[in-house]
Amino acid sequence: MNPKCPYCNSKSNKKQKINDKQQYKCTVCKKHFIITDKKTAPNILLFDIETIYSVAAVFQAKTSFISIDQILKDECMLSWSAKWLNDNEMMSDILTPQEARKRNDKRIVKKLWQLLDVADVVIAHYGDGFDIPKCNSYFAVNGLTPPSPYQTVDTKKVSSKNFAFFSNKLDFLAKRFKKDRKIETNFQLWKDCDNGNIEALNKMIKYNEMDVFVLEEIYRELVPWVKSHPNYNLYTDGEVCSNCGADSLKLKGNYNTTVNQYNSYRCKSCGAYNVRMGKKLKSVAR
Repeated sequence: MNPKCPYCNSKSNKKQKINDKQQYKCTVCKKHFIITDKKTAPNILLFDIETIYSVAAVFQAKTSFISIDQILKDECMLSWSAKWLNDNEMMSDILTPQEARKRNDKRIVKKLWQLLDVADVVIAHYGDGFDIPKCNSYFAVNGLTPPSPYQTVDTKKVSSKNFAFFSNKLDFLAKRFKKDRKIETNFQLWKDCDNGNIEALNKMIKYNEMDVFVLEEIYRELVPWVKSHPNYNLYTDGEVCSNCGADSLKLKGNYNTTVNQYNSYRCKSCGAYNVRMGKKLKSVAR
């Protein structure tokens, strides 16, 4: 029995093997989605959301406190973009002009929930502090239960913990690593989206998708620095780099703790430092 497509709920789909992962392709909406059994690698989802601001009535420009009675319009999700790691397909959705004017985000929130529900690992920049808690808020108010548990990699945390860059913002990291930059915007774009302007909504989704593309580029630069990265070796019977899943490991020597000594390996693909503790390799970023 074929599973339902998470995008259109159709059961009309075909099995396909893409990037060594068993997937389905929906014959109705033509999109791919991943099944959760017999995996040889974790389902790693990169994503980013955009939100519409709250609207409040204030009596002065510099306001230190805003009462909940002053909130005229509650915030909502404006758009989301996501892609599976090592998959070329960008997935995204944004409010229609009518939904934006009514601030009705239920349709797009449900679609993002379906992706997070099948993810094993979720990657986002400032995801632990913003994107994920915001998503949980939107899930709850729209009557959705928590998605299935997943591990997270927050690239902002990785950067701030390991480096001393002038800024840990995604666009600044893209500049320092000489990657493609975020699309320039200003607050007027959000105002136009709030008013349901179709041109603004089209520009916003391109901006959102570019953020995910930049996120993936930065993640690949930071992946060898992620201590306790979700371990690829939990999904395969072989022995691969715990951080990137590559099987190009080179014996490095020994890793010593205060009480034990372990064999250590360097991944020739991403550069992560792996240590065999017990039966499985794990990452030990220095």
